[in-house]
Amino acid sequence: MAKKHLYALDQVRDNHNFYASWTNQIFCRIEGAKGIQCNTHWHRSIEIWYTFSSEGVVEINGHVINAKVGDVFVINSGEIHAERVQLDDEHQMFILLIREEFLLREIPNYDDVHFDVSQKDAQYYLRPILEELLTSYIQRDNDPYYDMKEKYLVCQLLYVLMKNFSSGKQKSLASNTALAHPWLIPIMEYTRKNYMHIKSETEVCQKFAVSKEHFSRTFKKQLGITYNEFLVSIRLSCSVKLLMLSNEKITDIAELVGFADVRTFINAFKKAYGMTPLQYKKKNSSQF
Repeated sequence: MAKKHLYALDQVRDNHNFYASWTNQIFCRIEGAKGIQCNTHWHRSIEIWYTFSSEGVVEINGHVINAKVGDVFVINSGEIHAERVQLDDEHQMFILLIREEFLLREIPNYDDVHFDVSQKDAQYYLRPILEELLTSYIQRDNDPYYDMKEKYLVCQLLYVLMKNFSSGKQKSLASNTALAHPWLIPIMEYTRKNYMHIKSETEVCQKFAVSKEHFSRTFKKQLGITYNEFLVSIRLSCSVKLLMLSNEKITDIAELVGFADVRTFINAFKKAYGMTPLQYKKKNSSQF
């Protein structure tokens, strides 16, 4: 069985140059012959999968679901998910990722919103919009106004989701049997917001009144990695943003994202990305 890894989407490395998409608030792509089958991950964006010519299985919050050609899946903010669909020249999947910054601007109470969409409703309400968006995306090089149309269609999707399928996030999480530990999502959210200040796993356990032994065992069982690995993955993700989108020094970046010292930062970065932070910046700066 393949080893499971969990990471923030920002740390994904593949041929689609995810990093370049940070400058955008919406991100469309088609996965096919050069696509990847993503390991388990989570993020704060909304992600919509449209398996317009592919099949396989998807995993959302521990639920394994058979994906048929034409299925639509809505991945909420904070939901743990993975794609295991067949991808080649004839089997492709359309992925729409709507970033947190865009969502917070369009939906002021976004942090409290959860979308619960059945496959039947997804086919009726969402698939026609996704079909139009997919067609526009394929023809984007011939349409000078593509960006405008993309935003229009994404706003249309959000309108449909908000009007017909929105509910309170806490209520939805409480009913999710796959996440039976009520402290798990709050700790993940707390870590995402406070990663630069967290000193130890013990500190987090004390804050959420969870025994360290139970916390460590449950976190690893549910997410496939330790809490410290999770924390480091967030720090590395944020360090890449600072590397590519600022002129901060390496020593300052290490401190800003919460590493104890610059050597620890460089070693962790090299282990994750196969090169030092400076080497990574030089190699990828041309993409921005």
